[in-house]
Amino acid sequence: MNEEYSSDQSKNTTDKEDSEPKSVNDNVVEEEQFTKFDDENENIESEKIDKKDYDNLYKKWLLAIAEQENIKKSYLQMMNSRVKTEVKSLLKDMLGILDQVMLARQAAKSDPSIETGLKMTCDEINKILNGKGVSCLDIKVGDKFDSKKHFAVFEEYSDDIEVSCVMQIYSQGYLINEELLRPGNVVISKGSKDQDEST
Repeated sequence: MNEEYSSDQSKNTTDKEDSEPKSVNDNVVEEEQFTKFDDENENIESEKIDKKDYDNLYKKWLLAIAEQENIKKSYLQMMNSRVKTEVKSLLKDMLGILDQVMLARQAAKSDPSIETGLKMTCDEINKILNGKGVSCLDIKVGDKFDSKKHFAVFEEYSDDIEVSCVMQIYSQGYLINEELLRPGNVVISKGSKDQDEST
């Protein structure tokens, strides 16, 4: 009898526990579990999105670096070109001065002391020019006309100089690092006048 009562009492207690509502703490634990599960899913999705964003940002960064390098190269090329232009302009001005000194030297041949001083001046200017990579074309009378290094001031008849050859030099031509800095100003022969009239 007592055993039956005890069994019934135990069963009633179990049923009572099952029928009792869950406590607040139990609900909190369940909510935390669901929240943790949701957070894990969000983290997985976030990692996928972050990876895509990272790849896009990395590509943009590479493009920005390449564009910066291109701008840098373009700027340096522009500056180098400008410097070369300014240097060439300055050297051409020096060549003009050299031309004047050489003319003065020819006119001063009757006075050895002046001619010597002018020769020293020419030598100093040539020394400076050579130090900058400038060299003289060394055009001579009788050279065949070459448009790459000669500039024909005009043409004249000549019985001594062949047609299309240099018969007079107004100013020498110069190179800078194997590039034409200034062509030589020359007079070109048209050949003999008699020969021209006969043709």
